[in-house]
Formats: sequence, structure tokens, C-alpha cells
Amino acid sequence: MTDPVKLDLFLELSAFITGFERVELLGTGLALPYLEVVEKNIAPSLFVETLHKFDDARNDHPENIGQIMQRQFLAHPTYGPLLRTIIKLWYLGQWDALPESWQERFGNSTPVSGIISSSSYLEGLVWKAIDAHPMGGKQPGFGTWSSAPEEK
Repeated sequence: MTDPVKLDLFLELSAFITGFERVELLGTGLALPYLEVVEKNIAPSLFVETLHKFDDARNDHPENIGQIMQRQFLAHPTYGPLLRTIIKLWYLGQWDALPESWQERFGNSTPVSGIISSSSYLEGLVWKAIDAHPMGGKQPGFGTWSSAPEEK
């Protein structure tokens, strides 16, 4: 059974690092499967530590959270590779193996990269970010190519 507090923190962290709203992440239907992938591949203590450090930072310094995330998390040799892998997980629907040096230090990362599932490919945030549809899935419909794209 998944810890609801851990899922909540994972969603909050994911929303912050992907730039998508929490509800959009929930709408993919992949929050729980992605949490399970991360938990399977990262030492539990390190993952929980990352979630709590993020929670502390956003609660203690909400006005500077962007700078804090950049300096203390994304640029950090421990947290940075992990957060970039989680970003790729949400955007591309795949788990990318963490760098070999990171794995040697922290262990538990699957040394193989790959798409998580057909749903993870179809629901990848990259498609929303570029306002496109996944190749081979979620086709826009017959003849839609004949109309110019809507301007935003």
C-alpha cells in the first residue's frame, strides 16, 4: 500500500520540476506507477530524504523556492541526477539509468533505460508541452492535417 503523504510530496515535487500543475499530472493516470518506478530504482532512504528536503525548502522559503531548487537540488551531485531522471520520466514516460558514478555511490538504480508502459508513452508531458500528439497514438483525426494549426 502506498503512503499517501509520500505520493502527495512526490506529486508536489513533480509539479514543481516539470512545470505542470498537480491536477495535470494526476490526469495522466501515472502518478502512482511513476512513484513505484522511482521507489523501485532509488534507495528508499535517499528518496524520502529528497522529498522531505523539498518540502522543507518550499515551506521555509516559498518566495525563493525556484532559486533554492536550482542551487541546492538541480546543481547538487546527489539530488540533481535524480530530479533530472524524474523530469524525464514525466516528460518521456521512460526511466533513464542514472549515471554510473551515481549508481556506484548510491546503488539501487536499474542500469537499463526504457519506456515504462504504452500509457507512459502516450501520456508523456512532452506532447502537451509541444502541443502535438504521440506518434502512433492519440491521432488528431482524419483530415486534420488540411487545417492550419490554431495560433496561441
